[in-house]
Amino acid sequence: MLGAQPEVLTATAASPVVAQLLNGVAGQLQRGLPAQSDRPAPTVTVTDVVPLSADDPRGSGFTSALFPLLLGGIIGGIGISLAIGHALRRVLAVVLYAVVGGLLLTAIQQSWFGSLQGNWWLNAAGVMLAIAAIAAPITGFTALLGRPGIALGPVLFVLIANPISGAAMPPEFLPGAWGAIGQWFPPGASATLLRTLSYFPDASTVGSWLVLAGWAVLGLVLALIGHARTASRPVPAEPAAATA
Repeated sequence: MLGAQPEVLTATAASPVVAQLLNGVAGQLQRGLPAQSDRPAPTVTVTDVVPLSADDPRGSGFTSALFPLLLGGIIGGIGISLAIGHALRRVLAVVLYAVVGGLLLTAIQQSWFGSLQGNWWLNAAGVMLAIAAIAAPITGFTALLGRPGIALGPVLFVLIANPISGAAMPPEFLPGAWGAIGQWFPPGASATLLRTLSYFPDASTVGSWLVLAGWAVLGLVLALIGHARTASRPVPAEPAAATA
């Protein structure tokens, strides 16, 4: 805001990239303010209304914390698909893996590193659901397509969804509608959810929760459909024993 005491408001927790740009704008405003004959030019004040945690002042810890979440979901989905053949057991394995992985990652990222802030159990629930939203579709793809389905998950989530997730920069900075599209995939939804839970607890997170839940349910449904299709196939009859 401009006036007798010009002030630029930033929110580093929302985006360190945007905060840095606004700091540059403050410098330009300061250089453009003329000095009066009887008094010097007013000082432009920069106020960070939502700063990052002192444990993660640059936000790099939060950004890097999202990669283990993505990688953990992919490894879990692939491992469960290869190690467990029955659909219901895969469903139970995904749920158990997501719960254990969510508790472990939250303990590391919040209790140890301080990358996550806010309510511990709510963050843990978000991490659990994010892991399930990545692992479950991989098991579903595998149930429908067989071994080729294992590669579909990493291609979709790492090569396509991760670059447009908006984890490193705001989704609005991505070209065209890719930033908005990225929020419909687990990497983007989980980044937005955990950032909001950590630093903007009063903001709505319904959209992110629904996106992650939708992917988790979709994966589990695909796993059950794939199992039903396999079970319905007729078993080939054994050849009759050769007679002497």
